[in-house]
Amino acid sequence: MHGTMHIISAAVSMLPLWSTVAVCFSLYLVSLAVYRLYFSSLAGFPGPKLAALTQWYEFYWNVIKSGQFTFHIQDLHDRYGPIVRVNPWELHIRDPHFYESIYSQDGKRDKTFSQLRWADIPDSAISTIDHDLHRIRRAAQNPYFSKRQILNFSPYIQSRVDKLLNRLSSEYSNRKKILYLGQAYSSFSCDIVMEYCFAKGHDFLSSPDFFSPFPEAIRATQCTGHVLMHFPWILPVLKALPYFLLPTGMMAMVDFKRDMEDQIQQLIDDHNRGCKDTTHPIVFQELLDSNLPQEDKNLGRLRNEGVVLVSAGLDTVRATLEIGTFHLLQQPRIMQKLREELLTVYPDPGDPPSLPVLEQLPYLTAVIYESLRLSYGTASRLPRVPQHALAYGPYIIPARTPLSMTSYCVHHDETLFPNSHRFTPERWLDNPKVRAPHTLTSGPAQSSSPLGQSTIGIGPRTSTDSPLTRFLVSFTKGSRSCLGKNLAWAELYIALAAIVRRCELSLFETELADVGFVHDMFVPHPRSGSKRLRVFVESVAS
Repeated sequence: MHGTMHIISAAVSMLPLWSTVAVCFSLYLVSLAVYRLYFSSLAGFPGPKLAALTQWYEFYWNVIKSGQFTFHIQDLHDRYGPIVRVNPWELHIRDPHFYESIYSQDGKRDKTFSQLRWADIPDSAISTIDHDLHRIRRAAQNPYFSKRQILNFSPYIQSRVDKLLNRLSSEYSNRKKILYLGQAYSSFSCDIVMEYCFAKGHDFLSSPDFFSPFPEAIRATQCTGHVLMHFPWILPVLKALPYFLLPTGMMAMVDFKRDMEDQIQQLIDDHNRGCKDTTHPIVFQELLDSNLPQEDKNLGRLRNEGVVLVSAGLDTVRATLEIGTFHLLQQPRIMQKLREELLTVYPDPGDPPSLPVLEQLPYLTAVIYESLRLSYGTASRLPRVPQHALAYGPYIIPARTPLSMTSYCVHHDETLFPNSHRFTPERWLDNPKVRAPHTLTSGPAQSSSPLGQSTIGIGPRTSTDSPLTRFLVSFTKGSRSCLGKNLAWAELYIALAAIVRRCELSLFETELADVGFVHDMFVPHPRSGSKRLRVFVESVAS
């Protein structure tokens, strides 16, 4: 009894302390809310008040609603206009003519700290926050992804396409055997990027049912991205667990990273022994010979670069081929028109034309453009942090404010792409132009903001019309645009030309939601439970 009374007495004596803590915390929350709503430098920008107050707004749309915030942002723009505050610190803009002002080739653009921390690839070029450090890391890789280097590598791409079609001919043709073509495209792209980066592909095109574990690992990581972005402490907790206790998806990613590490360690060992005997430059072997600082050549950082290059190279090509093939099979008229064009340079199915010849075909190029437009590249926002204040219409955007746009918003701008959800390659023919807007800003190009900051007013860069291709942003733009876009274009030209010229395919239980953009998991994901693109192979010309 005495002990019980002592506990009660102690609890009562603690009440003032807990009350004080509760009151202080409540005052803090109220003060923070008042500041964010009325005194923040972004307080005057339109948008929902709840988004201005807290990131729980985004949490709801991306975690609870499973990757729907990108679509909701479209609705917010319909309600609030072209510039919207989407969280306490960030503005999103829906104006294609402003895209190159955010994703600039010339001005300094940092990234935000939270942008890719969920992916656990610190110190990779894509995760580098500082603009100048990113430029150093990116410059070391740029030469190996030039058009000339990719052209020299294109015979290997053709050899992988030939291997894919040989398997389709021997195992699937006229057999009513279901082909998981999206899976085959993943293995095709993975083999290519692994060979180019490490000179050691895994030959996933030979695996049963074209299965590759890497796409599954990448997909599993993407599906956890929204949770890890809001709760970053979960990642170190998971990494501290023994391997056998990890969730299945994380096990796959650990295996993927170990493979990257093994590949790079082998290249480091070869480099130290002076071995360099390959038919093409190996990206990571060349990085070891580059003028990067020595601390940027350590195994951990290079492993993370490997994860980025393989992941990015695999996703973009697979998604573009998948969406393009689906629409071609859905619209026989487009398929027939493309096949007729290919026959002019590809009469013998056993003698494919070179990459430069394919690049000159206008309708094939238009089909690839349209496939890229509707596969989007990166789905999520990619915030950039300008060093200077920017003027947009009546608004002065303070310096160091994260600004973002999304490819989904640009690619579905009806003023640029009428009937934007329809697959229409003809929209890209004959070098179409987009009329320049009359004005995007008010005030002079150089002005001073009410905050005393120097600003750069952004308006149309020229009074002339712009090519429509300027508004294809699947690879983003500026100094942080996709490193491997030339490699991706080569894969798309060679693979799509061969598939269309040589294969007769028919869809099997595949709808647009099985290959299209339904969930934003950093990249577009189809509907839950989708088996992706499945087809029957009716015949393969040889």
